[in-house]
Amino acid sequence: MGSKLVIAGGAFIVTIIIAAALLFVARPATPAITVRHVSSSKQSDNSIWACFEISNHTGAFYIALPDCVEVHHDGVWTKSPSLGSPGPIAQNLRPHSRIFPTIVLTNVPTATPLRLKMVGEKELAGPLGFLVWLKMRYVKQAKLPRPFFSKRGTHFYVYQNPIQIVSDEFVEAEQK
Repeated sequence: MGSKLVIAGGAFIVTIIIAAALLFVARPATPAITVRHVSSSKQSDNSIWACFEISNHTGAFYIALPDCVEVHHDGVWTKSPSLGSPGPIAQNLRPHSRIFPTIVLTNVPTATPLRLKMVGEKELAGPLGFLVWLKMRYVKQAKLPRPFFSKRGTHFYVYQNPIQIVSDEFVEAEQK
């Protein structure tokens, strides 16, 4: 009777350890910001208006700035000078929100995969944001706006720690 109890107890402990290991297995992290191509419309001989969905999956404010369009050719992604004029503007992303900016692309190759590359930066909040804001405003003489106070906290318009954001692949079909 005693040996059965020891075996049952050992099996129970092994089961608990396996269950705990399965709970703590590393899962791929959801990216903070995602970019998805939604639609395109041809405007002239060499320009296309491409609409993207930019989603913020975090509880923090972010700013996202389009960097370039990349073209996939022979297994390699290369930078293409396709962002139109006027240049793209920074997009402010509220926590858990999404926006749908339209970006003008010029001289985009057709029938080849493309993707939009962006740079995103998280807004610094709290005491660290305030200290960086003071340093930039008074030591480096940067022209920053005054802090914005809201129910969600104080916003210092200070962003740091840039991350690379890459959209899903999309193909511009040749329009006739």
